[in-house]
Amino acid sequence: MVVLPDISGLYPAQITSAFFFTFQDLLEIGSRQKIDWRALENTLSDTDILNLQFTSGSTGAPKAAALTHHGMLNCARYIGMKMDIQTTDKVAIPVPLFHAFGLIIGIHPMVHYRGIEFG
Repeated sequence: MVVLPDISGLYPAQITSAFFFTFQDLLEIGSRQKIDWRALENTLSDTDILNLQFTSGSTGAPKAAALTHHGMLNCARYIGMKMDIQTTDKVAIPVPLFHAFGLIIGIHPMVHYRGIEFG
């Protein structure tokens, strides 16, 4: 579990368990990992589930939708084509990145068509 700080500064992050980390701790742990990306890539299939999107249940009971590598990237490809994304474009994403719109419509087309910059 990663504990994110309160950006107002009023409530400092409190680590109350060995299972809780600060975001900085997570970055440091990640920087020490050695990953063979080619070997990992060879274990993946385009039909593997990449992301689970959970619905709010507005049309019934809440449920999870399993999105595959192929499905997400194919959507991003066609959205980017329809939006005619160019290498000089910038996109403002007003929704959270864990939301289907933020992830599939916001981030993926920019990565697919022009690379991505944060800042």
